[in-house]
Amino acid sequence: MSVYEGRSSMNPSKLSKFLKGLDYSAELSAGPSLDDRSKFSLGVCFFAAHRFNDTLSLGLGAGFRGSQGKQIEIFNPVYAVASSKYDFEVLLPVFARLRATPYRFGRWTPGVMLDLGAAIRLMESRMGGLFFEPALGVDYKLNSRLKLNLALGVNWMQTAYDYENYWYSQTERIGSSTTTLMCHVGLDF
Repeated sequence: MSVYEGRSSMNPSKLSKFLKGLDYSAELSAGPSLDDRSKFSLGVCFFAAHRFNDTLSLGLGAGFRGSQGKQIEIFNPVYAVASSKYDFEVLLPVFARLRATPYRFGRWTPGVMLDLGAAIRLMESRMGGLFFEPALGVDYKLNSRLKLNLALGVNWMQTAYDYENYWYSQTERIGSSTTTLMCHVGLDF
């Protein structure tokens, strides 16, 4: 008789209860920038969340977000002009989402979300940073399993840029943060 016989790390009934408590979501998001460091942001993300009860869930998410960001202004001392341009950058946000939906009004359920994680930049000379987004939203129950969710949030992201300073012949790292008003449209299944 084996020492492991009859022992299980998780009871099958507990596992099935845990799996029934999982919700999956796909979400599109877009919004304008609230500062002069970028113009807009557009993204898609997927996440899985465990519902602890009817009002509280906690999950993990990941996706892609594109943002038309502004590069650092570069001053050319020879011509005495400053130039800047907007470029498109791609980020990989990885985050935890806490979601609370305390009230129900028929098919409508208002709620709050909080995303916290990291945004990984997928380009050279750029570094990701912290990712923080509180949001208010509403869920609309389409049928017994599907829900449409709409939310409006403010996304704050800490970033760092590396650029070549040709005047001093060195690479400099500049830290900054961007703030974006994000509108989310998602489907919970």
